[in-house]
Amino acid sequence: MARIAYQRRKAKSETSEHTPPFTFDVWRLLFGAVLIASLFIVSLFISKPGPPATQHPLNLDFGGELTLVGYDQSKIRNQKSEINLVWQAQHPLGVPYGMNIRLVDDLGLIWSDTNIERPRDWRFFPGTHVWMPDQFIYDSYVLKPLPGAPPGAYHLEAIVYRGDTLQALSVQRIGEYVIERPTNLPPAEPLANLNGLALIGLQADREAAAPGEPYRLTLRWQAASASLTDQGFKLELIDSTGAVVHAIAEPVAPKYPPSKWVAGDVLDQPVVFRLPARLNSGGYTWQLNGNIKLPVALQVNAPDRVFTPPALSSQLNVELGDSISLLGYNLTTSGSEIKVELVWQARTEMAESYRVFLHLLDANGNLVGQSDGEPANWTRPTPGWLAGEVVADSRTLTAPGPGEFRLRVGLVDEAGNRLAAAGWPEGAIELGTIILAP
Repeated sequence: MARIAYQRRKAKSETSEHTPPFTFDVWRLLFGAVLIASLFIVSLFISKPGPPATQHPLNLDFGGELTLVGYDQSKIRNQKSEINLVWQAQHPLGVPYGMNIRLVDDLGLIWSDTNIERPRDWRFFPGTHVWMPDQFIYDSYVLKPLPGAPPGAYHLEAIVYRGDTLQALSVQRIGEYVIERPTNLPPAEPLANLNGLALIGLQADREAAAPGEPYRLTLRWQAASASLTDQGFKLELIDSTGAVVHAIAEPVAPKYPPSKWVAGDVLDQPVVFRLPARLNSGGYTWQLNGNIKLPVALQVNAPDRVFTPPALSSQLNVELGDSISLLGYNLTTSGSEIKVELVWQARTEMAESYRVFLHLLDANGNLVGQSDGEPANWTRPTPGWLAGEVVADSRTLTAPGPGEFRLRVGLVDEAGNRLAAAGWPEGAIELGTIILAP
């Protein structure tokens, strides 16, 4: 009997050596459970077969890749609101896209936290690389206006970008968002007091800039008491000798004036302008209302100015608009590369920023290359030009191959309208024909 029992145990042991361990079945079961759970979770926020109803139907195209079907918005509580977007892929994407939302004012300034916050009941959704056109994806956010955002109407924008490169695909305005009340905070140590109105913060968007460049100085105001009166302020830019070289006068928060504030209310007020063309290089400071020194400095780096034109292979002397002339250009080619040096001259000083377009057309008039932007690779904005100043603007184009090509050039204003040019009423000046050999 003992021998039989031993043989049975031995047989059992030998059999067990060839039986897959129990852990193998566990892993298969776990994998299956995870897969089923994932499919279940995905089904919770993917709607089929038709588009869901939304408070704000849109059907907006984002770069030929995604459609924003619409969005829902919850009531604003504690300065926050839930925004629920509904997306649909226009075709199988295979690309990881990311999305976000933001608040923007009429100047293009962002007034919401760009860090993504999800609602508490938010559930993970799959990446866009696996989206199919028959699916509708729910994408939820908690929208948080920045502290100090002034009450009023803002543009609600949706952004789509490549998740792997962060390159923007499309940015579109999708609706309006209204902030009804300002942020209210405990009293802060003031930098200055103006009749019950405390200046508690000051921030510049940069430490150094060039003449003609945009500059933003943001003042943070707080109501130190109730029953304030509406008032204004004056900012002055001071050079190293103590002289005032630029002054700006504005009312305090004109869209939500101090007479509407209660004690503790905090509002940010951006002051946006372009630095005057005549500023010299050096250090500058700011003062408020003529005698209050402010703790912010600015380094101005003025360009080397030229008032004599260089030698030109082609002279034009074409006037564009009221302020600028195109004196001529120099052109060289190397293979398919075309280098053009445009030479501009300011007839007067100007407040508006104009941009250059240089287009390359083939023999059939098709656009095959272009170089657009502010002069001199964005370093010489036109509001920084002095009367009579000459600005060289070098640009490079690449032709698609050998053949006959034409060049045309002009200026556009900030609204995208071309400046009329003498002899060229449509604002596109022909620079001639180029033949590139094989």
